[in-house]
Amino acid sequence: MAKLIKTDNEQFQKDPSTGALINTDMRAYKAAVIRKRNYNRIDSIEMQVANLHAEVKKTDNTLEEIKGMLNTILRNTDG
Repeated sequence: MAKLIKTDNEQFQKDPSTGALINTDMRAYKAAVIRKRNYNRIDSIEMQVANLHAEVKKTDNTLEEIKGMLNTILRNTDG
């Protein structure tokens, strides 16, 4: 790789072989990596919450079925 050429903006340097501008601000890069990691964690937590919500709903439905069965049994034993 050829030596990068300084530009007017200290955060960027130019690659002479491709003409590409390269962001050389390592502090901004590290901050972006941390942001991405945090977004991934948030996505993971949101998925876990959604899964837990589905499990609670499923359990609630099961309890309602059991409640209905118990009521049926009680009605049948009373009459």
